[in-house]
Amino acid sequence: MIKILNQDYEKKILDYVTDEKEYNLFIISNIENQGFEEEYLTYYGDIDEEDNIKGIMVKFFNIYTIYTKSECWDIEGFVDVLNNSELGMITGKERFIQELSKAGLQIQEYEGHYFATMRKKKTQELNGKINSELDKLEKITCDMIEEVVQLRESIPEFMQGSGNFGKILRKGISNRTARAYCIRENGKMVAFAQTSAENSQSAMITSVMTHLDYRKKGYASLCVEKLCDELIQEDRRLCLYYVNQNAGKIYRKIGFKEIGKWGIGRFRGNNKFSKE
Repeated sequence: MIKILNQDYEKKILDYVTDEKEYNLFIISNIENQGFEEEYLTYYGDIDEEDNIKGIMVKFFNIYTIYTKSECWDIEGFVDVLNNSELGMITGKERFIQELSKAGLQIQEYEGHYFATMRKKKTQELNGKINSELDKLEKITCDMIEEVVQLRESIPEFMQGSGNFGKILRKGISNRTARAYCIRENGKMVAFAQTSAENSQSAMITSVMTHLDYRKKGYASLCVEKLCDELIQEDRRLCLYYVNQNAGKIYRKIGFKEIGKWGIGRFRGNNKFSKE
């Protein structure tokens, strides 16, 4: 049975997702940093007759993340919730997203990504970079978010992303669940990378992007390395997902290792409309 979970389930949720911390960093971050009272957050649970969790799904604005350890979970119940929601994206282990789709979730665009983590200090340090490169790094503040949104909207790979990107980034920077760096050329923002879902143990590297006219200069990699250096010094694990194998080579060089596949299902506008 699917039900909305309140704070009484906090310990049960954390106990349930702890075995795979990397895959569940979004859920852990939401609970640690934002709790159960925010209007943009809803926790759904597949609950059995003994009040045990068999599956968990979290709504963050219009982005949903799903996780289960059970082979017998209420797929149809989750699909019913999702197909009657205004969806932007559904994320989780690739198997979960594929099973939801087979059960009737009307995903309009699907992306399969490699999921990678960094658990040890990387071999290459930023202090090996020349000063002229390091001087280009600029930390993102809330008053720079519109520039980030403009950069993102100029890049074809990101045009189908969440319409709430700017709002989510602002919220993350404000509550310290996200941080970001950019690089400029002639005053124009041309490369960017950020963390998201920062929690006491881990963080996700995401939205790694470079303007088409400024690629192959190592700018996005420099932003990623800066984030990695900071978080490793804070003794946190790093996670990211990617589809491009060229990007994968860069991430592996930094120190990331693939541990599985991550699925993303995207929806255009109101998902209830898409069923017509």
